[in-house]
Amino acid sequence: MLFFFLMIITYKHQMKNIRWFIVSLMIGILLILPSINYLQSRESRLRFQEVSIFNNLKLIEDSNKRIAYDDSTFLAKIIHNRRVIYIGDFLKHYFDNFSGRFLFTHGDGNPRLAIQNMGQLYVWTLPFLIAGLFFLIKRKREWKIYHFWLDGFCSYSCRYCQGDTPCS
Repeated sequence: MLFFFLMIITYKHQMKNIRWFIVSLMIGILLILPSINYLQSRESRLRFQEVSIFNNLKLIEDSNKRIAYDDSTFLAKIIHNRRVIYIGDFLKHYFDNFSGRFLFTHGDGNPRLAIQNMGQLYVWTLPFLIAGLFFLIKRKREWKIYHFWLDGFCSYSCRYCQGDTPCS
């Protein structure tokens, strides 16, 4: 989805540099080729089923209970719709990855994956992070959109995870 969004935004630029676009596309395909076998395997599908928020039946059961509690009215079906609840869960996991606790002080909750009492970033990088965001917002160029999309893409894997978030 990110790839197609960026293609739509940069269509004119890509047509000017069609040779570089084709070379980049070929390199991308070559890098993905070794993974195709695994992505089609049973283990890959099993892992996705284990960690996906979309296989969490508790969210659907809660949604159905809330709709029943509100007498199954039209408004209750809209507010307590399972898609709305999935969006809320998705956004919760997404923003967990940008919390100060995760980024600077505690990191991942799993001791195997993080150094205890230390976040994913050093505290002294905070001024540089703030300065970078300030200059990114201040500039009025087209590439600003790429950075926001790539920023969102950085925590892509943990957005769909159920259970412990944030995760490194």
